[in-house]
Amino acid sequence: MSTAETIPLRLVGMRPLLMHCGRLADPLDPITIELAKVTQKRDKTRADYEEIGRIEWFGGLWLDGSRPCIPAEALEATFIGGARTKRKGRHAEAGFFVDAPARLKYEGPSDVNDLWEDQ
Repeated sequence: MSTAETIPLRLVGMRPLLMHCGRLADPLDPITIELAKVTQKRDKTRADYEEIGRIEWFGGLWLDGSRPCIPAEALEATFIGGARTKRKGRHAEAGFFVDAPARLKYEGPSDVNDLWEDQ
């Protein structure tokens, strides 16, 4: 008989968080198609480059609904990768499970459109 234990964690970053969702690698994703429309232009204006930046920013965000987050898969991979440095990767893969994304708590707008506008 196995017993499962749930441990709530609060993760506190010590360095700036870098995130990049993989959806821009999918050529059929709507945001990738939107990006292609602008990047395929031969003569780009300053407004085009600003639009490319905006689309890439939104396409690179990990979101839970409309809030920035760290997905469960990324958290699991981080912990398992750390366990591998101690030769415990297989144990971590077998016994570690993240059941929800980690919503980010930060100062600033909670809406992604407002967050984009906040310099």
